[in-house]
Amino acid sequence: MSVRDVTNRLKKYLWKVSGDSSKPIVFVGSSIIALWKSLPRYFPGTRILNTAVCGAQTGDILARLDELVIDHEPWAVCYYCGSNDINSPIPVDTIIANILETHHRLSRQLPNLKFVYLSIIRAPQKKDRWHLVDQVNLAVQQHSTTRRDFRFIDINPVFFNHDSSPRLDFYEEDQLHLTAKGYAALGAYLAPIIRLDVGLQATRPDAP
Repeated sequence: MSVRDVTNRLKKYLWKVSGDSSKPIVFVGSSIIALWKSLPRYFPGTRILNTAVCGAQTGDILARLDELVIDHEPWAVCYYCGSNDINSPIPVDTIIANILETHHRLSRQLPNLKFVYLSIIRAPQKKDRWHLVDQVNLAVQQHSTTRRDFRFIDINPVFFNHDSSPRLDFYEEDQLHLTAKGYAALGAYLAPIIRLDVGLQATRPDAP
């Protein structure tokens, strides 16, 4: 077993023994999360708070961190933001800095918090800026390897076919926001990973 394998297993163990299921998991970010109406059903028995804001950029979440996350005293937060920044466009370095500062501020005020970063989706709408999406995701992924309280989850495999073409049926007409089918695929992919990483007991989701 490699050192990396040992480190990953230790990280998962530490997350499991420190979780407090009486506190909520907060999902925060932009419209991909804000419009996810079926989100709670993927985590039955767990308090899920969706405080995401349509149109939010990374700087907006950072500025409203108390209201959106800290005041709820969660034991884990799932963060999806940056897509609107890239559309603006805001410089990649600024997006990365805002994300890392968000994590830093949360870890300082909520020392036992688990921070889960969901990769920015390579939506067809921003195909000409996928390279910027990749730059942000890679930088955040690299940061996650240095912190045991930080988990990077790449959700892009959900949205591509085996031939690397986008799953267009997962997107609304704007080729940015998700259809019900897209959310169902995302939930089925993401929930087991989060349950494993933050130590939730595996429970079958409720029927739609």
